Amino acid sequence: MLTTMVTILSLLLLLTFAPMVSLACPHGCKCYSDVPSVNCYNLGITTVPSGFPPNTTLLAIRHCNITTLRRGDFSGMPLLAILYLDWNNISTIEPGTFDGLFHLKSLSFGGNCVGKLNPGLFKDNKLTDFDGSDNRIEAIPSGVFTNHSSLTSLILNDNRISMLGAAAFAGLPQLVEIQINDNLIPCLPAGALKGASKLWSLSMARSAISEIEQGAFSDSTSMQILDLSGNLLTTLEGTLKGLSNLNSLSVSGNRVLEVTNSTLTSLTSLRDCWLDNNKIRKIDSGAFKGMGNLNNFYLGNNDLEEMPLNELVGVLKLDLANNRLQTPPLNMTAAPNLAILMLSGNPMKSLAPSQFASLKSIYEVDLDNVTALREHTMDPRALCGAPTLQSVSMNNNNFTSFPKDLLTCSKITSYLSLAGNRMAKFKKDDFYLMQIVQLNLADNKITNISILSEALESVIFVYSLTLSGNPIVFLPAKVYPVGSLTFDNMKLRAVDKDAFEWMGKLQSIDMGKNRLRFIPGKLFANISVEKVNLEGNPWQCDCQMYEFAQWMKNNNMTEKFDVVCEGPVTLNGTYLSEVPLKNLTCDCVHYQAPTINTTGSDSHVEAGQRARLVCNVTGCPEAAVIWTTPLGDSFSEDSDDPRFSVLPDGGLEIHETKITDAGMYICTAINYLGTSQERVGLMVTGSATSK
Repeated sequence: MLTTMVTILSLLLLLTFAPMVSLACPHGCKCYSDVPSVNCYNLGITTVPSGFPPNTTLLAIRHCNITTLRRGDFSGMPLLAILYLDWNNISTIEPGTFDGLFHLKSLSFGGNCVGKLNPGLFKDNKLTDFDGSDNRIEAIPSGVFTNHSSLTSLILNDNRISMLGAAAFAGLPQLVEIQINDNLIPCLPAGALKGASKLWSLSMARSAISEIEQGAFSDSTSMQILDLSGNLLTTLEGTLKGLSNLNSLSVSGNRVLEVTNSTLTSLTSLRDCWLDNNKIRKIDSGAFKGMGNLNNFYLGNNDLEEMPLNELVGVLKLDLANNRLQTPPLNMTAAPNLAILMLSGNPMKSLAPSQFASLKSIYEVDLDNVTALREHTMDPRALCGAPTLQSVSMNNNNFTSFPKDLLTCSKITSYLSLAGNRMAKFKKDDFYLMQIVQLNLADNKITNISILSEALESVIFVYSLTLSGNPIVFLPAKVYPVGSLTFDNMKLRAVDKDAFEWMGKLQSIDMGKNRLRFIPGKLFANISVEKVNLEGNPWQCDCQMYEFAQWMKNNNMTEKFDVVCEGPVTLNGTYLSEVPLKNLTCDCVHYQAPTINTTGSDSHVEAGQRARLVCNVTGCPEAAVIWTTPLGDSFSEDSDDPRFSVLPDGGLEIHETKITDAGMYICTAINYLGTSQERVGLMVTGSATSK
């Protein structure tokens, strides 16, 4: 009995949701009975087919080759409410095409070639939603949408609209949203939105608008979102008057020259404001009166020489990056809630002691590429007196050493970014007593991570360490333990088998786009890392990858470790997980760990001369060769240092030696069977001027 009931239920479900078999269904289309609808997808038809069920309420003809919509194409479907005609080749819509469709509410024909919409085209329809994006419409004359009392959403993005009629969107009392981005509209007429009292969101980004006539928004006082970014506006005077409900305003990427005492002051509800990437040179001291609700204010990439904070009592984030500020913002006490202050790229020549102390809520300060830091004129106590400051960014300031003196008062800093500088060395006490959780040292000159690991030993726990773009060539045993490691775009040539031995809390690691050719067999065996990126390395799927491939397969890790072979040629582009273990072999008569012979190395040179140190490596398979200098720098075969070159035969050549080059050099050779090291001493004599 139960089996019979299950069978009956299955048949009922199949009949309910399966396409209805009907002689009225056009060839190639699918007709459905549960909601009377027809879908015609990916057909080669060039005209709207006939023979639709007369009770159809939804019709979708998408990705076909229809070129023209004609009067009568839809006349046999009086109940049609939703019509999708996206991604055909429609270029012409004849007058009368939609006549008689008194129930049509939603119409979409995006992704076609329509160039013209005639007035009266939708006179019989009760449209609520219209989408004509990605066409070639050149104009919206009055009478196309005018006085459509039911229209709520109008989308016309990515067209060629260069003209809006004086009453283009007038008489639309239910209109809530307009999107007309990426067009060529020179002017928004004063009466274009007349009667749009419920308009909530208007987006006209990247549409070449140079003028908004006075009163254009006078009937749209309910508006909460206005996007005018990427246009050609030079002024906003009088444009925004009366928009007291506006929450979000974007005028990014225009040509606005100034903000006066009357530009924004009517925007009493404004929370987010983007005025970045303009040409603003001046902001009046009373420009923000009544704007106590403003939280996020973006003024980056303008021409401001000074910035008053008067009346910005609610601002949380202030972006002033890449202006011409000679000093930090004025009247900081007027912004008691300011948490994020972005001052990067400004020519401020000095930062005074306790510069940010009056910002009692300050959490983050960005000081990337600031003149005072680049020219060392920032007072070492500038960050003092800001007890809540936890994030400091000092990228691209040409630091050659860790700016410990500038961070003396920032011991509670949890996020520190010093990317894009020229630091190569660190001292053991550089991070003394600091509470760093995230440390970004990307794109510096670090070649040896061991020196950094020693410096970080005084920090309790760094969760995230980013070293992308540094010329680090080798990860030694027991790298400083962190939760997230970002090592991409470096010059990693080899990784010690115990590099991650202390990494019990490691959750993610990125070693993409390096020079690694093999992975030690149990490199990841003792850690439970969740995210791993190993892409972009020249992996050689031979005997050196055998143990790793075996571990990966035995522990069901093939999906997590997405390794693609570059060599040998026969396996190029193949996933390591797909290569049988028996095929992971090397052309070695005798497999052996590397041994090193340094006979023939220069032991003494005059300053200014070239020195050559020998590192002849014997062993199979071929080993990676790493040289470490007396000063702790490490280099491999593709070093970009102008004076140190690792040669194809493993030797190290030093161009134009200096007195400081004297000392003990270490040659390290590594293959999957082991590691060998030998030391070579070099004496450099000459004048003190050769340092």
